[in-house]
Order: sequence, then structure tokens, then C-alpha cells
Amino acid sequence: MVQPPLGRGPLPSVDE
Repeated sequence: MVQPPLGRGPLPSVDE
């Protein structure tokens, strides 16, 4: 499950 680019989400998003 790929989460949306929230940035500081509960999961380590690829936005980092």
C-alpha cells in the first residue's frame, strides 16, 4: 500500500 505524499506521515513516505 503506497501512502500519499503527506511528507510527515505515520509511515516513512518516499517524500524524504
